[in-house]
Amino acid sequence: YTVQGKTERALTMLKKVIDLQPMNIEIRQRHIDLLEEYGQREEAIQEYINLAEVFFPLAELDSAKAAYTKALELSKSVTDGPGVRMKLLQRLADLDIQRLDWESAIATYNEISEVSPSNKKASVTIVDLNYRLNQSQAAEQEIDRFLLLFDPKTNQEVLEDYLTTLNAEVPNEPFIVRKLVDFYKELDQREKAISELDGLGDMLLDAGRKDDAIAVIEEIVSLGPANVEDYQKLLEQLGNL
Repeated sequence: YTVQGKTERALTMLKKVIDLQPMNIEIRQRHIDLLEEYGQREEAIQEYINLAEVFFPLAELDSAKAAYTKALELSKSVTDGPGVRMKLLQRLADLDIQRLDWESAIATYNEISEVSPSNKKASVTIVDLNYRLNQSQAAEQEIDRFLLLFDPKTNQEVLEDYLTTLNAEVPNEPFIVRKLVDFYKELDQREKAISELDGLGDMLLDAGRKDDAIAVIEEIVSLGPANVEDYQKLLEQLGNL
């Protein structure tokens, strides 16, 4: 059929073969090649995705990534390119995390953020992975980038959700706690700010950072908590150590 120029019939025949032998990689690739040759790029992209999914049960994650990457390249030439591109980038990023290739995952999630700057999942993952790789400066820059997108007074729920999610995903990270404290202070939510500062102070004391802990406790005192005397006594005790 292909030699005779009967491409539609050739494609139909290949689909039937794939139905009979879904794990036949060679036939699937031939089908994709013919779809591209015939200009059916949207269908070719879907078949690349289907091909990638065939590799998962075989634990061939590198081959799955190669299929997604080819689909991503092809998506540049289709009408709904941006929408398809986002889905493929998300799949590639998730796959890189499965492969424990965190550097590659960060690069992919950065691409997602370029297309969708306010994508919370992408930002949280970028921060988490950078901290795991001991790249704290990159993590902090990403947090600041995301926070600058929103006004705390008009987007309170968005920012609180983002910061509390970060605090849960990356616990005991002073920079994140500090951002959460500053957020609550800006909204005059003193009790929440004091609660976070209290946890930060304990964290710093456990880490042996007495001077930093004292500064945090002094900040708590300045906010006028109900049990201010307790914090003042703690300051006195720490000063005598």
